[in-house]
Amino acid sequence: MKILVQVTQEELEEMEVGEQDLLRNVLEDLDNARSYSGFSVDVEVVESHE
Repeated sequence: MKILVQVTQEELEEMEVGEQDLLRNVLEDLDNARSYSGFSVDVEVVESHE
C-alpha cells in the first residue's frame, strides 16, 4: 500500500512545517493508529491541487 500526500508550498507554510516534518508527522500518526500494515508514505509538493 502506498499513501501519497500532496500539498502546495503555501499549505506547508500555513502548517509551519517542512516536507520532511510533514512526512514524519504522517508516519507517526499512521504508526500510532496501527490500522495499516506494510504501508509506504510519500509527500509530494505540488503547484496546486488537481
